[in-house]
Amino acid sequence: MPAYYHNETLFSEIYLEEITRQTESADVIASLKVLGEYREYADTHSLKVWKESYVHEVLSALGFFAQSSSDPLTFLYPMGSSAAKPLSLCYAVLPEENLDNTTVGRNWAEKIIRALRENNLQWGLLTNGKQWRIYHQDEPTPYETYLEIDLEAILVDKAKEAYQIFHKFMKAENFALQSDGKCQFDRFKQESKDKIDYIEKELAKALKQREEGGKGVLSDLCMGYVESLRKSPVLPSPASGRGAGGEGLDDDGLRKKIYHGAMLYMFRLLFLFYADARGLLSDENHALLAKVEGACRARHDGNGSGDLKFPIWDSLEHIFVDIDQTYNGGLFSPQESEFTRFLSDTRIGDAYLANAVFNLTTYQEKNGQEKPISYRDMSVRHLGTLYEGLLEHKLFIAAEDTEVKVAKGKIQFIPASQGGKRIVGRYIKAGEVYFAGDPSERKSTGSYYTPEYIVDYIVRNTVGEKLKELKQAFLAEQRASLEAYRRAVDEDERRALSRLLEENALAFVRERVLALSVLDPAMGSGHFLVNAANLISNFVTEILNEPGITSDWESGTGYWRRWVVENCIYGVDLNPLAVELAKLSLWILSMAKNQPLSFLNHHLKCGNSLVGARLDEIGNYPFSTAKKEPRQLNLFERDPDFKAAVEAVISKSRQIARKASSSLDDVREKKEWLEEIDRILDGYKAICNVHTSLYFGNGIEEAQYAALVQNKDFFLARSLAPQPYFHWELEFPEICLSRGGFTCITCNPPYDTFKENGFFKKEPAAGCGNLFGHFITRAVALNQSQGTIGFIVPLSFACGSSYENVRQKVYYNYHQLYASHYSIRPNTLFEGVSQRITIFIAHTKGSTSACHLYSSKLWRWKKEDQERVVREPGLAYVDRINQGVIPKVGSKIGAEIYGKIKNAPLRIGSLFSTDPDSNNPSYFHNIARYWIKAYDFLPYFKREKDANPAISTKLKTLYFENPFHKNLFLLLVNSSI
Repeated sequence: MPAYYHNETLFSEIYLEEITRQTESADVIASLKVLGEYREYADTHSLKVWKESYVHEVLSALGFFAQSSSDPLTFLYPMGSSAAKPLSLCYAVLPEENLDNTTVGRNWAEKIIRALRENNLQWGLLTNGKQWRIYHQDEPTPYETYLEIDLEAILVDKAKEAYQIFHKFMKAENFALQSDGKCQFDRFKQESKDKIDYIEKELAKALKQREEGGKGVLSDLCMGYVESLRKSPVLPSPASGRGAGGEGLDDDGLRKKIYHGAMLYMFRLLFLFYADARGLLSDENHALLAKVEGACRARHDGNGSGDLKFPIWDSLEHIFVDIDQTYNGGLFSPQESEFTRFLSDTRIGDAYLANAVFNLTTYQEKNGQEKPISYRDMSVRHLGTLYEGLLEHKLFIAAEDTEVKVAKGKIQFIPASQGGKRIVGRYIKAGEVYFAGDPSERKSTGSYYTPEYIVDYIVRNTVGEKLKELKQAFLAEQRASLEAYRRAVDEDERRALSRLLEENALAFVRERVLALSVLDPAMGSGHFLVNAANLISNFVTEILNEPGITSDWESGTGYWRRWVVENCIYGVDLNPLAVELAKLSLWILSMAKNQPLSFLNHHLKCGNSLVGARLDEIGNYPFSTAKKEPRQLNLFERDPDFKAAVEAVISKSRQIARKASSSLDDVREKKEWLEEIDRILDGYKAICNVHTSLYFGNGIEEAQYAALVQNKDFFLARSLAPQPYFHWELEFPEICLSRGGFTCITCNPPYDTFKENGFFKKEPAAGCGNLFGHFITRAVALNQSQGTIGFIVPLSFACGSSYENVRQKVYYNYHQLYASHYSIRPNTLFEGVSQRITIFIAHTKGSTSACHLYSSKLWRWKKEDQERVVREPGLAYVDRINQGVIPKVGSKIGAEIYGKIKNAPLRIGSLFSTDPDSNNPSYFHNIARYWIKAYDFLPYFKREKDANPAISTKLKTLYFENPFHKNLFLLLVNSSI
């Protein structure tokens, strides 16, 4: 059956298997013979007669009344209806046209999506009469997402069952909107998503580390390495448990290597599954991988149905070597890092590997039936959902039997010698692995995986807004040429103007669109970056086809996505595994058959986004008491050697950007250029490391520091501060020194409190005591003029007193600020996490000293409304703002009430009395979860074990000079304002 239809991720494969088993009514088959006759006698001399003689007859058989709008476009109405608005539309081309064509002017997918948008329709049909496709405009990759059914083959084969499937999907009633504003396709889509979400949850269970004594993919891989090291022939004895380098398994470094290696091996497997599902492996490797999966399934089933001696590890190594030679990228190269060398040098036993592969490729239905996972259904965003939570853990090996105890969101590991119980299924045996932040406990971190609809909202309102600006600029610049093209008097003039518009459009894409720079300074799995890459790539397809000309130039989204990923996307993360995961996400997103993986090393980097030096600080000893001359600052900027180095580096960076990654030689050359950039800047980075290290206990004297900087003693600098820090201007010199910063910065930063040391006390966010505040001010500093930033952060950004410096940094740098706010009851944005949230977008950096504020109310919502309250937050204009909190209003009336309160001369603090003997006390709880409660009496409560009344330790007392002031306070605090 699949020979007649082809699904490009419009619906999930597993869902299609289920729905295509449902048959249509028998009378549908009657039209199969009729359509065969229409096809036999159809006229193909022109598009108009082709549509009338055949395409419209097919549409009629599907229950549509077809009304032509233009040669290619037909509006579709329900048969016998007088409805004013069409159900859908059909874009038709002649039968010799290839629906996969993506050249400018003949990109048929772009044509149907453009027509749907112009007519405010969601679902539509594209056909050449032979193949029929369904498109949906609201997709992350709308030009590449469709369901195709080959009606021509069905008619030739008289395939009745396949024709029923054609009718099931293409019929008119699927397009009809119901009372809830959704059509049948929307329901298909939701049911398809629900199926994938279920599989994702099952896969998450398979990945889970040994919680409550359960096994998982990562623990199998780690145990495979542990057992391999224990049995290593170079060791004195198997019981010694020492690595080949002499390290014991209790050594932090070796355990880190095992954990990191296991994660990278899992990433390799995932790459195989994603690539194979997309038809990107060679026939030989596809067949070999199928044998591997079959062997792993046979070992799991244990029924002797397969070759239990099939060499799993050796077979996968063969594929890995071939992929390294075909795609490069570093993930499969033994020379890439100490961790990839560890993968090559250390073998995992096939028993452990079989478990890992089986659990990564199989899920269990609710009825207990085991089914294969279709990685074609799994978009790259699932990588973050499943794997981000694994990145921050450490590997431990139980020295003795250890109880696993789960309580209040924490997982405790209690050794038997400390009272741990050996409960079947709830303990780890001695010598087995487990994962935690420390040996005794694992708890949630301050990093949360961002749901897709939140990422989409932030990216569309930052990157998307810049793309709208670019489109307006392009159309304005080309207005005269476009008008002349439309009015051309003959074909020669049209051709000349067409060539001019083509050249201008290509130049615009290369010089303006590919110059966009989108940064996530805490990128995790790269979720924001993936969405940004898709949005920009879709835009390139749209803008190249905007003039309405025809040429042989490529406008395919997949082609341009490779350019976008290498030119526009930037990310930094402290965790090296997160960097590898982000690379994997972007590789899968942009991979093409027989072409090397996109070169990402120059744009995705490992480092601490918050800790590093600014060039204008170098030469200024931070703890000096001497008065400095102004010219002593910014030493690098006026150093001719540094200027020459920066010019050379920017030139090399532009070479990397301009060169396509079409062959392995291209990628090798880019890697060499990047290594040359690193060599040029290495000494300057070393001096910046020394400067930064002064804040972290490096007690270099001022005289030695001054001499080191003045003499540019790179060798000494490397020895004095071996630890690297992250210096933005030297990591991304073209962006920070040449372009003035990044165009758009999007981020869900970690929400971790910490004690600010001397380094952070000098930062703009000093005093907030939370990493997210410092990420916001760092983003403001890195954003270019007219740029935009978008963050999802705790609600305390909007109203916490310790974040006033952070807010003012935003107020004084941006022209517009849009902030929406979300509570934690009855639902929360992050599943299972009680964290109130503010999502904010700041536009147009540096254009004015007045910030125009738009804000929402504090949202409380039902689960079914969760996506809607994020996508449609109900923002209301509040006022110009330069200080203070962000009020949580959501309407014009709310904003007016807030304005009156703000402008009132009387402040609640002026009502208080400092006299504790006052006869007008009031009481309130100083910690409030949902609202503040205030009383004019002591609110006693009874203890469970004590009959005597008690008072909450969180109850505070305020005194007032008179009863009126006290009652006014009670009225205000207990009101809903």
